[in-house]
Amino acid sequence: MVAKIDDFESSDLPEPVKLALRFTERWILAHGQDIDGELLIAMQEHFTDTEIVELSLIVGRYDMAHRFNVAFGLERETDKLYGTGHPDVPPRMSGYLEELRAARSEREAAGG
Repeated sequence: MVAKIDDFESSDLPEPVKLALRFTERWILAHGQDIDGELLIAMQEHFTDTEIVELSLIVGRYDMAHRFNVAFGLERETDKLYGTGHPDVPPRMSGYLEELRAARSEREAAGG
């Protein structure tokens, strides 16, 4: 199934899976701007409104996590893909964390 994702439109994947992948692709590649009424109507033939909202939340969550990881250089190496525990904080992000900690300490000291 995973091997078919690159060309899912031409694959023999079930239509609901193709719709979910089409939705996901439009969300990621066009920041949701290509998700139109036609796609949503087609999705409603296979998914409930609740399921469409859940798919949106899941795709949005992973899209946000990916953007965060890219912005702060947190891409994982392949061999750490299934690792557990907290990732090391990259140097360019550690400075930001120190600034946030200092600001919090100042607010707490000021009674805020």
